[in-house]
Amino acid sequence: MGKNMKKVLSIILMMAGMGYPSIAQVSITTDGNQPDPSAMLDVRSGNKGALVPRLSYDQRNAITNPAEGLLLYCTNCGENGSGTLSIFANGSWKNFTLCSAESPTPGEEMVSPGQITWNWNPVAGAHGYKWNSLNNYSTAQDLGNLTSKTETGILCNTPYQRFVWAYNGCGVSPAAVLACTTSVSIPPVPTPGTHAASSTQITWNFSDPLATGYKWNTTNNLASAVDIGNIHTKTETGLTCETSYMRYLWAYNACGYSLPVTLTQSTTVCQACETFTDPRDGKQYLAIQIGTQCWMRQNLNYGTMIDGADDQADNSIPEKYCYNNVETQCDVYGGLYQWAEMVQYYNGATNTTSWNPAPQGMVQGLCPAGWHLPSDAEWATLIAQLGGDLVAGDALKEAGETHWAEGNTGTNTSNFTALAGGLRMGTGLFGDQSYMGYFWASSEVTSTESWYLYLLFNDSGTNNGSAVKTTGLSVRCLKD
Repeated sequence: MGKNMKKVLSIILMMAGMGYPSIAQVSITTDGNQPDPSAMLDVRSGNKGALVPRLSYDQRNAITNPAEGLLLYCTNCGENGSGTLSIFANGSWKNFTLCSAESPTPGEEMVSPGQITWNWNPVAGAHGYKWNSLNNYSTAQDLGNLTSKTETGILCNTPYQRFVWAYNGCGVSPAAVLACTTSVSIPPVPTPGTHAASSTQITWNFSDPLATGYKWNTTNNLASAVDIGNIHTKTETGLTCETSYMRYLWAYNACGYSLPVTLTQSTTVCQACETFTDPRDGKQYLAIQIGTQCWMRQNLNYGTMIDGADDQADNSIPEKYCYNNVETQCDVYGGLYQWAEMVQYYNGATNTTSWNPAPQGMVQGLCPAGWHLPSDAEWATLIAQLGGDLVAGDALKEAGETHWAEGNTGTNTSNFTALAGGLRMGTGLFGDQSYMGYFWASSEVTSTESWYLYLLFNDSGTNNGSAVKTTGLSVRCLKD
C-alpha cells in the first residue's frame, strides 16, 4: 500500500475514533505540497487523474437516499447509451451536458508560385481557429474566424503538413492535418482544347496536368494577366461576329509559370438583326442593331398575366404582371417580371437565393430561343456605344410624350425605343408609368437583389441600381 493511501486511511480511522467532527485537510500529492486552504481534499498529479465511482443507470438509481451533491460517473446515462457524469441535485439525478469543439475538415488548397493558401471548412459553433506549421497548439497562431491561411516561401517538390484547431467555449478540437506536396517542376505550356464559338461569344478550353491554376490575357503580358484559378474554360461575350481572336494563357504551380500558349478562334457569321416572330405565342418583335449587339425594340410580353398582389411562382407556367392589372397595358409596355421568373429559376436561383453554380455565359430565361437576358456588362456595352451614361438615355428613349410624361428629353436616335413602363413594387402596387422605365439585368448583386437600368423622363442620362428581386420590371432580350 502506498504512503499516500496509508495516510488517508490513518486519517479516516483517527476521525472515526475521535467521535467528533474533524477540520483536518487531506492532501494526496506526488510533490509533498500542502493542500490548498480552500479544499478539504486536494489531489495533485502531473500525469494522472482522479476516478469517481462508475455505476450503471440502474445501479445509480438504486442508491438509497442520495445526498445533495453526490457525484458519480454513469456508464450508460448519456446520449445513445454513452457515459456521462451525474450529480444528485435538487432532489433528482442530473447529467452533465458535455460539449466539445469539432475538428475542421480540410478544404482544397490553392497553390501558386511560391505560396499555398490553405483552406478548411467552417465548424458549426466555432469561435475561431488556430494554425501552426507544427502540431503544437500552444504556439499556434490565432486566426480568429478566418478559414484560410496563405503561406509564402513555398518550394517545389516538397511535402508540406500544417495543423489547424477549432475552438469554442467548451475547449479546443483535435488538430486537423492539412497536407500538400508541391509539384516537381514548372508546368508545361497548356494544351489548347476545342473552343466553342457563336457570332458574339467564344468559350475557350484548355488543360495542363501539372497546373494548379491559370492566368489569362488578351495580350502577351503575364504581369497584367487575370488569375482565373484552377478552371479549364473561359467564356468571352460581346464579341464581334466573323472576327478572329487571339488570347494568351499561362499555367502555374508552386514552382512558377509556364510559357504562354496562344489560343485562336473566330466568331461565327453575323446573324441578321431583323423582325421576328416568337414561335411560343405568335407575337412579333422588331429588332435593332446597335454596335455589335442586336436588341429587341420592344419590351418582352410573354406569359400569363397574374394579379400584382401575388408573387410569380416556379410552377412551369410563364407569368407576367400588366400595369394596374390591365392586360392591354402589356400590349403596349410589355410585361413586368420578378427577377427569378425572368431567369426561369436557372441553376436553382430564386428571389431569395443565388444560382449555384453561377452561369458561365448567356442566360436565356424567358427570352425566345436564340435570344438571352442582358447582363449588367452588356447593358454597359450598349450605353458606351451611345456615348456614355450622361447622354445615352436620350438616345434610348422614345421621343415625344405618347409614352413618356411631359418634358421627355428622349430623341430615340438609336431606335431602341424605350418606354416608361413603370414597375410593380414589392408591395404588389404599381407606379412610375410615364415617368420612368426600368429594365432588369441578369446579373445578381446579392442573393436577394439584382442590377437594373432605369431611365427618367427628364434626364438625358442612364442610371443603374439594385432592386429586390421581387420587384416587377420590364425585360429586353438580346440576340445570342
